[in-house]
Amino acid sequence: SITIDSSNNIFITGFTNSTNFPIPAVGYYDRSNAGGKDAFVSKFNDGLSSLLASTYIGGSSTDESYGISTDSSGNVFITGRTNSNNFNTTTGSSDISPNGNYDVFVSKFNNQLTSLSASTYLGAGNIDEGRAIAINSTGYVYVTGNTNSTLFPTNTTASDRTFNTYDSFVSAFNPSLTSRTASTFLGGTGTDEARAIAINGSGYVYVAGRTTGSFPTNTTAADQVFGGQSDVFVSKFDRNLTHLVDSTYL
Repeated sequence: SITIDSSNNIFITGFTNSTNFPIPAVGYYDRSNAGGKDAFVSKFNDGLSSLLASTYIGGSSTDESYGISTDSSGNVFITGRTNSNNFNTTTGSSDISPNGNYDVFVSKFNNQLTSLSASTYLGAGNIDEGRAIAINSTGYVYVTGNTNSTLFPTNTTASDRTFNTYDSFVSAFNPSLTSRTASTFLGGTGTDEARAIAINGSGYVYVAGRTTGSFPTNTTAADQVFGGQSDVFVSKFDRNLTHLVDSTYL
């Protein structure tokens, strides 16, 4: 995944099993692969002529990063999945303990990638993976992805607290990742895989992905009919994830 900060620096994230991934002499949080696949974050200038910073992040097993975003202060947030029981979490974060097979992780770096200021697990015992991340105008962090954990953490006011089959989820955290402020399932009778998230100026949260079955749509949707083997879905939530405002197939 890729994002651009307000100074036009380019940030990318992904994962590597290379032990000699390019890390500058200065500008890193961790320059050593901890074992297996590690996630990485790298920063370029806008002309891509200079690697300004780069870092590994991960534990002793598999750590894969899929989403990246920056906030208005230039902090860098990533999300992905990990099955490392020693993934880099920070004191006071929402969840510092691994939950099962694969957990979502959400991590926050400073703009120079020299400091991990916050990092948390998110999951419930089976396979949970973060696929995309976005920051709203007040710094709250929204993550979407997929889960087949029946007990994936949701909030009491969530739009959907019932696990269906293989569901998407949307979760929100405060800027310091110390509190999960909202979380909901999103899915129907098939396999539902969220891949992208965006937030508009009014705070509405949009999620897109693919579905293989009956999916929640609303009566004003552009397309209420499942088209075949696999359809796109686009869904819109309020900022608190308590209400599925709009949803459509494509």
